[in-house]
Amino acid sequence: MTEQHFQQPAQPQQAHIADGQQPQNLHQQQQEQRSVNPMQVTDNAEQDKHSWATRGMAQAIAGVLLIMSLLGIILAIQGINDIETVRKLFDTTSRMSFRPSSRSRSSSSSSSFDDFGDSVADELDSAFSKALTYLYVLIIVCVLQTLASIGGLVGVAQDKFSLYKVYHYATAGFCGIRVVLMFLLKGGWYMILAVLIQAAAAYPLWAFANKWEKRVEKEVAAEVQQA
Repeated sequence: MTEQHFQQPAQPQQAHIADGQQPQNLHQQQQEQRSVNPMQVTDNAEQDKHSWATRGMAQAIAGVLLIMSLLGIILAIQGINDIETVRKLFDTTSRMSFRPSSRSRSSSSSSSFDDFGDSVADELDSAFSKALTYLYVLIIVCVLQTLASIGGLVGVAQDKFSLYKVYHYATAGFCGIRVVLMFLLKGGWYMILAVLIQAAAAYPLWAFANKWEKRVEKEVAAEVQQA
């Protein structure tokens, strides 16, 4: 009886200690929740801000750029063929058309007409050469953009950020080259449309790349902490 009498008050005392620990644990949890890293809050805000930048959107943009690049190659080849055809026709007819007959013109006038015909032919030949050069540059840009777009699609599909990053920066550089070619080739519906599409895709591409880069940094930081 004496042992039971002394053991009974110990149970309420232990329960009282356990009840006292619960508010302390709750207080610690609240403090941990409040002491959030400000950089983590900023990162979460950035993620929410670019929540619309999804993988599907990135794949759609890469697909559109791929189609536009293939179309650019086709149109550039057609333009080269047209210029070469006109150039050959002009070479065979221009010099003859500017030469007067010996009966109707004197030797001095014939010489001046020959010089005029040669100068016109040289100017047109120079213009044709420049146009061909610009079109060949356009083909090179479109081929490289095609490869970059394929790399972007593969990077998104296989979760390879380094491959997508190369595609992202390459697309920005090719957009600048297209702007220059647009002025050199005197516009054209394709050049204007291609520049507008790449300019419109610039911010979504950056937003998705930035969002992906933040995720990669978090994964690397988590791996370092685990190691």
